[in-house]
Amino acid sequence: MAGVKRTAATRGAYYRIGQNIRKHRLRCGMTQQELADLIGKNRADINWIENGRSCLRIGSVYRVMKVLDMDIDDTFPSVEEITLLQDSEWLNHVKKWEEE
Repeated sequence: MAGVKRTAATRGAYYRIGQNIRKHRLRCGMTQQELADLIGKNRADINWIENGRSCLRIGSVYRVMKVLDMDIDDTFPSVEEITLLQDSEWLNHVKKWEEE
């Protein structure tokens, strides 16, 4: 997204949002393609979002929340999660990106 500085906290928030979307999509028994079709995106966009490499605009976040029956606490990471970006899951994810 243009104009957004991609700090560790920002990337971490995108990753957490993506993981939350993935968890709820799978819980609904939905494929990435099915979700993409319902919110007007393509499957590759959903893949990038779920892996924290891209973010959704607020209108798309709202559509995802509605389609997957998510509330705000289901969607966005807590302040505590954002500040605890030093966990091994996040660091391993970043290292994997840097290797690609």
